[in-house]
Amino acid sequence: MSLPEDCAAREGVFVSERMAKELFGTADAVGKKVRYGDSTFHEVMGVLQDYKHRVNEQPGNLLIQVNGKIPNHNWIQRMYMVTFRLKQNVDVAAFEKRFKAEVVPQLTVGNFYFTKLGRFADIRRQYENESGVTNTLRLQYSLAGFALLCVFLGMVGTFWIRCNARRQDIGLMRSMGATRKGICSQFLTEAWLLVTVAFVVSLPLTIHRVYASGFANPTMDGNPDYWQNQPYTHFFIVSILTYVILLIIALLGTYAPVTRAAKILPAEALRDE
Repeated sequence: MSLPEDCAAREGVFVSERMAKELFGTADAVGKKVRYGDSTFHEVMGVLQDYKHRVNEQPGNLLIQVNGKIPNHNWIQRMYMVTFRLKQNVDVAAFEKRFKAEVVPQLTVGNFYFTKLGRFADIRRQYENESGVTNTLRLQYSLAGFALLCVFLGMVGTFWIRCNARRQDIGLMRSMGATRKGICSQFLTEAWLLVTVAFVVSLPLTIHRVYASGFANPTMDGNPDYWQNQPYTHFFIVSILTYVILLIIALLGTYAPVTRAAKILPAEALRDE
């Protein structure tokens, strides 16, 4: 995107796609007028792709105004930041080396001088660390991982004990001519039926909880284009993922002990019986 030469003089603005669609019903908003802050109307010079400021956020409405001069803010008088966007296939290390050798010596004017040159990815990572974004994500990942670990240990232990308790049944089935594959298939089918019945029975309670907590209400500020902000789609996807995870855990907790028990000789399995 190229800025018009008189963009600053005309006090032009750039808006994100989502903001353009909310204001004008279409992303083709170049030339339209938008008002913000006061009663002054500003011409839309271009439409930007949706952008999110933090990795744990969804893209929101964004408006950028082009100024002819830097505003008189106390916080900006001590430091100015300029961003360069390199073209594709440009060697970043070579650019940094040439910039420091050829450009930096010319960036000292009065009390202003060049301090450092950093990559945007590093600056963004530092900002996320300082603002608590990284710690928030780590906490959420840790809680999710701990919850999955508890579910895994609990279900695997339950199905493992269940299969070991039926070793005599497995021995009897083996003595009657049942194959190892047939025994495994039968126990895996039973595990699938148990998980499916339990999941179906719990669905009405889950749906009631969703409505009681207000989760089913559409979000006011969320972008409806994202499935996370569509209550029914969100509930359907999360339910399917939950069912698949529970089923995999149950099958793993069943397959290992059944396979082990099916390898034991029928006489040994029936010894206690």
